[in-house]
Amino acid sequence: KAKPQAHASFLAQVLPLFRNVPLRRLLAADFLSGFAGAALASMYIYEATLVWGVGSWASLLLLLYFFGGIAFIPVILRISYRIGKHRTVVLAALFNVFFAPVIFLIPHGNVWAAAAVLVFLGVNVGTTTTLYRSMMADVADIDELDTGQKRTGLFYALLTLTQKMGGAVAVGVVFWTLALIGFNPQGENAPGAVFGLSIVFVAAPVLCNALVAAIIWFYPIGLKEQSELRRRLDERFTEEVEQTERPPNMP
Repeated sequence: KAKPQAHASFLAQVLPLFRNVPLRRLLAADFLSGFAGAALASMYIYEATLVWGVGSWASLLLLLYFFGGIAFIPVILRISYRIGKHRTVVLAALFNVFFAPVIFLIPHGNVWAAAAVLVFLGVNVGTTTTLYRSMMADVADIDELDTGQKRTGLFYALLTLTQKMGGAVAVGVVFWTLALIGFNPQGENAPGAVFGLSIVFVAAPVLCNALVAAIIWFYPIGLKEQSELRRRLDERFTEEVEQTERPPNMP
């Protein structure tokens, strides 16, 4: 009998959260980013082998891609301090929209060109992972100030869930799409099917990031709102300290 009550209690906590506009926008963007990342990951080895012709270098090239992202995170954070977290996410999404098609310029069998393109595109790979979590911290802080409840763990659990859901959906959608265009992951493929693979490989991040930019463009927590949030948090902290230090007999 306790299980239905626990289930109802969980729903009672989660469902009202979706009236929170910043939360809805952030979760939608995280789902799309998770979709784009998983779509690329599921097609990468086929793209590197069949389209770029550098299959034996695929692992090293992928490592360079992620190293580029790690190295560029401090720059991303510095940009976010100047223009705001959500504007930085929009900038990163538009970067992917406009520059992902440079993948088409990689000559077949040219590992140096492939490395250069992946390092160039990789500078952006850590942006959403880093900033979404920072943005979710702001959402959790506002919720705590408004409701008096500490639900940070629940907010981060939702963020993890949407990313995983995006990734799971992406794999199914990608291979269903590849099957429609006649691509066979386990056998020989006609030139048209390989070309279709390259189109899907680029289209997935372009479309997803265009939607991310549109969703986060109207995100309501900018630099001004973050400053106000910090002020309210400082005031609340000061009040809590004063109440703790006040002698019991004092009003």
